[in-house]
Amino acid sequence: RATMMNVPAARLSPSRSLTQRRSQGDALDTSEYQAYGDEAASTAYRGFSTSIAGSFQSLNEERIDACSLVCCGVMQSDRDRYLLTGIRPPTCWRRTMTHIVFPVSIFLVACYAAVKVPNVKQNQAICSSLILFLVCILILQCCKGRWKRTKVRKELLWRKYHMERGDSSAALLLHIEEDRDDVSIDNDAYAQGQSKLDIFCAHALLGCYSSDIQYRNPESSKIPSYVPSNNLCGCLWNSFTMSCCGRLCGWNLQLCGMCALAQEGREVERLMVVPRLDYLTYEPVLEYAPALWRNRSVSDTPWYRHFTTLSKLSKNLLIRGIIAVLVLTLLWPRDRWEHLVVVLLTFAHAAIFLFIVHWPYHRNDVSVDALIKYFCSGFVLATTLAVSWELVLVLILRTFMMILFTLLGIDVAYDADGYQGHLGFAAGKSFNYRDYVRQFGNEHPGLHIFYLLVSSYCVAALVEEICKYLGYRMVDHVDVWSNAEVEKAIDIGIPTGLTEAGEADQDDAASCCLPGTLIPSPQVINDRIEDHQSAQTDQNESKESSSYHLGRLFGGDEESKQPTVDSGRKSQLEHPKRTLQSLGGAVTVSMVACALGFSCCENLVYMFLYHSEYGLLGKLYVLLIRAIMPIHAVAAAIQSVGVCRRDLEQESSHQLGRIILPAILLHGTFDFVLWFLDFLAGDHYSATWAMLSWGAGIFIILIGLAYFLRQTLEQRQRLARLDNESAIDESNLL
Repeated sequence: RATMMNVPAARLSPSRSLTQRRSQGDALDTSEYQAYGDEAASTAYRGFSTSIAGSFQSLNEERIDACSLVCCGVMQSDRDRYLLTGIRPPTCWRRTMTHIVFPVSIFLVACYAAVKVPNVKQNQAICSSLILFLVCILILQCCKGRWKRTKVRKELLWRKYHMERGDSSAALLLHIEEDRDDVSIDNDAYAQGQSKLDIFCAHALLGCYSSDIQYRNPESSKIPSYVPSNNLCGCLWNSFTMSCCGRLCGWNLQLCGMCALAQEGREVERLMVVPRLDYLTYEPVLEYAPALWRNRSVSDTPWYRHFTTLSKLSKNLLIRGIIAVLVLTLLWPRDRWEHLVVVLLTFAHAAIFLFIVHWPYHRNDVSVDALIKYFCSGFVLATTLAVSWELVLVLILRTFMMILFTLLGIDVAYDADGYQGHLGFAAGKSFNYRDYVRQFGNEHPGLHIFYLLVSSYCVAALVEEICKYLGYRMVDHVDVWSNAEVEKAIDIGIPTGLTEAGEADQDDAASCCLPGTLIPSPQVINDRIEDHQSAQTDQNESKESSSYHLGRLFGGDEESKQPTVDSGRKSQLEHPKRTLQSLGGAVTVSMVACALGFSCCENLVYMFLYHSEYGLLGKLYVLLIRAIMPIHAVAAAIQSVGVCRRDLEQESSHQLGRIILPAILLHGTFDFVLWFLDFLAGDHYSATWAMLSWGAGIFIILIGLAYFLRQTLEQRQRLARLDNESAIDESNLL
């Protein structure tokens, strides 16, 4: 309690989050804010402790920043809303029907009417009315989503205001039940520097948020200066956000409010001690973790037992994923049975590869539940993120190349008569980018090789390796937690507000108690101490009241901060101590599972988009070639060595750049060699060139595999030494 007396409500921490520091009992170093005060530290960025452009600045907040970018930030938005208001998002089935099935049905009806209605006037009237109705529905859905997100932002500012004001216990309880609509955002005290325009632009479909980063000397300002991160993701993000709009015109462009969601998510984590929850289902990890620990403690657990102990999220992903794949394949307009065979073999290849990596050697290190989550993260989240960023980089690169084609006068012959057109416009032909790249390579081979280097290393390898790493980081699973993290999670406990009745869809329900603990300001702690000292005689009555929720919401007294599980429940949460070697194996298999999900989705894209004209045998041939060259899995395994070196061996200098650099070199070399051989073959591509490409690809894969095996063997020896030293220290303590 004496340590907590000097802890500000929130501050910017470059290395560890406030939650971790509080759980470790460390006192925060507030010397850098002593000249400005706690209020300046917690509201340095117009009511927030981090900038709206401050994504990927802290390792502990990578999960929040990454989840805010994928799927327009839907997952992070739902999580923040649930943590602040207790309202669960709509079910997946309801969202699918509302946002996909219903709009698509209206569009299909309009198409049917356009073909079947013979009368021209009636045809135009019906189709125009349906399309207008569809547009109105989409606009209303976007407005509703934006309204929900702005309410969460106001709610967060509202709670910060009452925390920093240090209200008494009775006042805090009244404020919890207060109607939020009665609080005007025009009140500067509640808004904490946020204007109406800020809140409107933060969650607009496309908005301009005034830059909140201060670059002036902190000695001449009461607001701490912004210190950018030195990790790879942080540097790339800062270059992307600050180079144009942030520095030049003082505005940050906002797309679907993703940056604002990341800012709010970071603020929630800094203000709360949140129990570890799964995304989407919000099931506490400690609810299903004991079953996973029991399976791990028994070496000869039957294979089917691993599927009976899955979490709710894994069950939903497994069942709904199978249903979605079957439905989409069977609804394909032609050759649906051939496509079904190809899809099943694609997933079977990933499952067999994962079984070989997991079951013989690491089934006691990582559970099937974790493999399902990591595979789905790579299949959906990492792929979505990679496609988005690759699309941006490809558009930039193609624009530059089109300008270069124009300056160099690249012409392409389109027909047998030799009729040529400059960039496809003078001849009246459609622009074919590949034809111009091929002609560019014939006329300027040196520049074309440089173009291949940029495409392979910067566009493909860099983006995909970062996205696979973030796909791994977006999953928070107990199998990769250290022993200390498990103990912290048990100490936080399972909130009593999470009951079976609360799992129903409550999209329009009233706010309920928060399933976390807001870290109090020093004034609140002083008030709690005084209340505790003056209420010693009423201690039994206070324990029977709702002090748990009030204490967990706003700090409360010392008793309310104790673990929320009783002694019997805590005995069930006893977990087997894990060695660093076991954790290293779990990290490696988990990252390989994420990479296999990414590769599985990429294989489907290659076969059904890039080679859609192939028949069954052609698609199976493409699948076979990609199966014998698992570049994504090998690169992810190499990444896992660096992740273990940073997280398990505690090498602080081994950051993201050094983690993914070997994987980028391997992946980029693999792509460059294959593209270079294809360039050398030109129009004379034959079986000989195909065999040469296969041999070169397999040789690069074997080099990467040999490098991984050597590095992982050396790392296992280092981890074994650390395990022995830890065992000696524990025996000395005993």
